[in-house]
Amino acid sequence: SKEGLYRACMERARVRLLAALRDGVDTSAAPDQQLWHGLLAVFTFVEREHDSWAILLGEVTQGSGPFAAEGADVRRELAALVAELLRRAAAAEGLDTDTLGISEQLARALMGAGESLAVWWGEHPEEPVERVALVLMNFAWNGLGGLIDGRTWTPPQS
Repeated sequence: SKEGLYRACMERARVRLLAALRDGVDTSAAPDQQLWHGLLAVFTFVEREHDSWAILLGEVTQGSGPFAAEGADVRRELAALVAELLRRAAAAEGLDTDTLGISEQLARALMGAGESLAVWWGEHPEEPVERVALVLMNFAWNGLGGLIDGRTWTPPQS
């Protein structure tokens, strides 16, 4: 059926997105590097697998319709991965992970910003993937206050 085919496409896209994210992040790296590589992995997936992203994005952001449950599952899985990354970053900074009791909320906020930025990027495809990921990295890592003060984060030269 059409629904079965669409669900299969969603599942395939979900598996590939989560694999790209897991494969892109070295959990032994510094927290900022983990976040940077995670963002870069997601935006590279968006660039290379635009159709798969469109299937996931539609279901994740709409939140209603026949595929809403699958979209919610994708969002929960992504949020769990991002929240874990945030907890590791907090622990690396010496914070008790219980102190960062809002890691899931922060993960969802970051995901929402990323989804919105991916939509913007679709309207500005001339922007390179690294620059798009860097926008979100600076927003997430430095916060809006840091950007207003002129502080930016840049990846170390390899």
